[in-house]
Amino acid sequence: MNKIVHTLTVSAIAVLMLTGCSAAPVEEVAPSAPPTEVVAESTPESTPEPLAVDEEPAAENGGDVMFLKETRERIQYIKNATDEQLIEAAGVACENFAAGQSRMDMRLIEGEQADDSGWYWDSIAIATWAAKAYCPKYDELA
Repeated sequence: MNKIVHTLTVSAIAVLMLTGCSAAPVEEVAPSAPPTEVVAESTPESTPEPLAVDEEPAAENGGDVMFLKETRERIQYIKNATDEQLIEAAGVACENFAAGQSRMDMRLIEGEQADDSGWYWDSIAIATWAAKAYCPKYDELA
């Protein structure tokens, strides 16, 4: 077995050496003249408008993927919820954050039962990851 490995190694090195020698010759290129500097006059008509930044950036598909993955790992009781239902609940969570509600006080799932402390754990999981994926300005509040 060692003899075969040795033979293959030597063959591979030989092939690499041969292909390295067959490279095309390098052509020299004469240096070009330095670029000339063009200065545009600043007039009120040519000044561009500043870019507007959305207050809440729209979640791209990557936001959905991250939200669904992380939420599905954490929900305990509503395992049969569809992706659309979870994303819709995330939208409600962002609205609740905007209204000043804490994730610990949210009940996003109809029929969800609170634990002995009065918390809705699946809703808390949805709200937590909704803030990260869809309304990051509330992530610290989540």
